[in-house]
Amino acid sequence: MDVVRLDRNMAYMFASLAGKTDNEMLHASRAVIEHHFDNHTHCGEWCYRKKIIDSGKTETKKKCYRCKEKDVKLHQALWERIERFITLEALQKVCHGMNTLMNESFNNTVSWVAPKNKMYSLLDSLQNRMGLALGINGLGMLLHCTTLLHRLGIHITADVKHWMTQLSTARDKRIALAKTPDKKETCLQIP
Repeated sequence: MDVVRLDRNMAYMFASLAGKTDNEMLHASRAVIEHHFDNHTHCGEWCYRKKIIDSGKTETKKKCYRCKEKDVKLHQALWERIERFITLEALQKVCHGMNTLMNESFNNTVSWVAPKNKMYSLLDSLQNRMGLALGINGLGMLLHCTTLLHRLGIHITADVKHWMTQLSTARDKRIALAKTPDKKETCLQIP
């Protein structure tokens, strides 16, 4: 569990580095291990526990943190292993602020329109399906569908436009909800 928690701490810390100065990056990098040992002075906006402590509330759920006094050897061993990953040079390489969520989103769209268990590889159908996935992911569902129908010379009636708008709005809301911190936290709690 230590590795899983430290991996998550590292990912949150990397995501928070964009736009920070060198000193701020070095300060934030200490949060990876210190957060694991219930010291939240270096944590950023991503730290739920820090928000609870700062607000003076008591947490209802018991979190599992290591103790610096009981686990001195672990604390020291973790710092020795992580030192090379939190140097200023290494942090500058990962502070670009980009992530792979768009790639994941596209992969999900492709698996929806062209499932792997179907044989589309030798057919024109695969190109059509990939074009559909690219259009939906790049333009959004409503714009892609209206542009496609317009180029095909198909008139969009008011009821079809209304239906496409509802589908597109529902998809946009679902995607926006998936990006909220509360939704991400519930996803992390699923075994």
